Amino acid sequence: AAWNAAFLPSDDLREAMLAFVEKRPPTFSGQ
Repeated sequence: AAWNAAFLPSDDLREAMLAFVEKRPPTFSGQ
């Protein structure tokens, strides 16, 4: 998922990683 870091804000990147680990849909804040 390193390529995501180029265009995702850090909070959304963290959420994406958490969602992946927890096997759930991510909820992006857009902040």
